[in-house]
Amino acid sequence: MAEKTAIKTSEKSLNIYQKMLKAQSMIETVAKNIEVEAGKQRTYKAVNESDVLDAVKKAEHECGIYSFPYSREVYETKETKNQYGTVSFWMRFKVVYRFVNVDDTNDYIDITSYGDGVDSLDKAPGKGMTYADKYALMKAYKISTGDDADKEASTEQTEVKEQHHKSIDELVYEWSKCRKKLSELGVDYRSESISSWIAEKTGCDNQDADMNNPEKIEKVNQAYRTLIKSKMEEGSYEEWLNQ
Repeated sequence: MAEKTAIKTSEKSLNIYQKMLKAQSMIETVAKNIEVEAGKQRTYKAVNESDVLDAVKKAEHECGIYSFPYSREVYETKETKNQYGTVSFWMRFKVVYRFVNVDDTNDYIDITSYGDGVDSLDKAPGKGMTYADKYALMKAYKISTGDDADKEASTEQTEVKEQHHKSIDELVYEWSKCRKKLSELGVDYRSESISSWIAEKTGCDNQDADMNNPEKIEKVNQAYRTLIKSKMEEGSYEEWLNQ
C-alpha cells in the first residue's frame, strides 16, 4: 500500500511538460487508414481523427492530462476553383489547443494549430476544425504517421474573383460595340458561316439583342470577342477592350 501511495505522489509531482513527455513516449505511430478523394480519380491517404483520439486519450488518462480546444476562430474564408473548374468553399481555422495538468489546473501548455476545410457543400467548417484539432494533438505529442505529408504536391487552388454582373445597358452597349468593331475589321457577322459558328458556340440562333435575356446577350458577346481577338494582334485587342 505504501509503495502504491509513493507512486501516486510521484505522478502528481510531475509538471505538464514532464507529463506530456511521458505521454509522448506511450503513443506509437498512427497509420493513415482512410482514403480521401481529391478530384478526378485521385485519392490520398490520411489519418483518421478517431485513431488519433484513441491513441491520445489512453496516454492522457494514465499521465493525468486533459486537452481541449481552448479557442477557435475563422482565420480566412474564400471561394476556390481547382484545375478541373470545380468551385468550392474554403475556410481556414485557427485553434488554440490547451493541455492541462489535472493535478494543477494552473499548469498548462497552449499550442496553436491551423486547419483548412474545402467542400462544395456545407462540410468545410467541420473539415477545417477537425483538421486543426487533429494536428494540434499530433504535433503536441510528436505522433508519427509513417509518411511525409510534403512529398506530394496538393491540387492547385486559385481564388475565385468576385464577378461583376453587367446590367442590360452595359451588355447591349458591348454588343453594339463588338458589331461595329467586326465591321471595321471586315468581318460579316451576318454571313451564313459565321452565323452558324455563333449558333453552335452559343446555342442562340438569333444574334440580335434580347432585352429580356441578358445571359443570351453575354453569350453572343463572348462569341463576338473571340472573333475580334482572332482578327487583332494581342496588344491591339487589349487596348480596344479597355477603351
